[in-house]
Amino acid sequence: MTKKNAMMCFLTLEDLYGSIDIVVFPNIYEKYGQLVNIDSTVLIKGKININEEQSSSIICETIIELSKFNDNRSSNGKNSLEIRIPEMTNPIIDRVKSILAQHPGETPVVLSIQNTNKKFKSNKNLWVNINQKLIHELSTIFGDNNIKVYGENEEMQK
Repeated sequence: MTKKNAMMCFLTLEDLYGSIDIVVFPNIYEKYGQLVNIDSTVLIKGKININEEQSSSIICETIIELSKFNDNRSSNGKNSLEIRIPEMTNPIIDRVKSILAQHPGETPVVLSIQNTNKKFKSNKNLWVNINQKLIHELSTIFGDNNIKVYGENEEMQK
């Protein structure tokens, strides 16, 4: 609660590598507060606030339910999933195809082959619905840094 009795909140985003505080000011909290729940999966867009005296934080600008983000982005065709693989071998390609086939959708998939620096767009039958399970499966095999979701004109957080 602010001095003007407006609701705001402070969130902590955690992953395997650490945590960061997120500040949600009243105007944003009023608009998106209903999406803020313990253990909810959301996409937060904001600006990084670097303060030498305190720990860094993110100033929240938008909160989107991850399921709504996936539905909206994949249906308009303005995003893609890039999977960076070390080399194009049959076992690797078969594994990728198997995972992608379990998550059919409208998001194009791009395979980036590291040893040749070539990129290939997958056939439409391997386009996906981006979700946490898919990202987790791919990240487990290829590493977090090798799975990227790109939105219109920008790289999104995977």
